[in-house]
Amino acid sequence: EEIRALSPWPIEAWFLGQNLTQDWRLQLPGYCSIFDGSAQGALKEIGNVLRRPGVRILHLCGWGGHGALVPSIMLALLYGIPVAIESDTQKPFEEPLLRSLVKRTLYPVLFRVPRMFLPGGTRQRDYLKSYGVPDTKLRIAQMTVDVASIMRFAAGFDAKRRAAWRSVHRIDEGAFVFLFVGRLEEQKGLRALIATFGQFIASGGEARLVIVGDGS
Repeated sequence: EEIRALSPWPIEAWFLGQNLTQDWRLQLPGYCSIFDGSAQGALKEIGNVLRRPGVRILHLCGWGGHGALVPSIMLALLYGIPVAIESDTQKPFEEPLLRSLVKRTLYPVLFRVPRMFLPGGTRQRDYLKSYGVPDTKLRIAQMTVDVASIMRFAAGFDAKRRAAWRSVHRIDEGAFVFLFVGRLEEQKGLRALIATFGQFIASGGEARLVIVGDGS
């Protein structure tokens, strides 16, 4: 909606599926459509869109995780349509050797195609640079949550409310608390967080870990 308000061109938004990470329950406006079905079917529909006269740019909110994304980049190259890509991918802590070698071979070639990358932060930028993406193709997009709403809530969460919350959860007033807020999904690193916190406690550390969120 924000991009449509600023753009001199008409914009269509296409989703590769619905409710993939949570039950969004969104009512999509008329300029939004959903590719439902297989990756092959989605790629066919994307190809039909890109063949339309007047298509100026393909902007992808990510480039992995779905079988139609990388081929759609190649299709855009074939049709002479510039590509821009958002990315929140950063270097993994651990990765199988074979997968790492495949990436080192293919990603530098793939990443030559897009005209611009919009990484979500400095770690995402450095990840792309490690595969040869030049600074001229990088602009940090600063993907973020609704910070203003969070700050308004925090401003009203005074010492009395904090003490009451700690009391309900049986956390001493002076206890140090590590806080995780997010979706409870594998890719959020919760296993690593819990394992590390366990090591911290086993080594004699004193703190509490609070996990807030829902998910699978």
